[in-house]
Amino acid sequence: MSDLVRTTITIPESIYNQIKILAAYKGKSVSSFVTEVLNEKIKGKKILKKKIDPMSTLGVFSLGGKEPYKHREELYDDYLKEKMGL
Repeated sequence: MSDLVRTTITIPESIYNQIKILAAYKGKSVSSFVTEVLNEKIKGKKILKKKIDPMSTLGVFSLGGKEPYKHREELYDDYLKEKMGL
């Protein structure tokens, strides 16, 4: 583990307390215990079963509106039409 990254995560205090107890029980630091658990989780499951082309997902996700996603040009055209009163 030569390439370590320092990061901050936010977790509930009850979970943190359990992690501290489990790490102490195993005689490890919280950092090494969390790394071990994450490694087991990642190796235990295939996160992505197949490779997905990120370009194939464009426009698929909902932005919370009722209308489907529009491209920038369409949005700009609609804006101009509205401003011109068309």
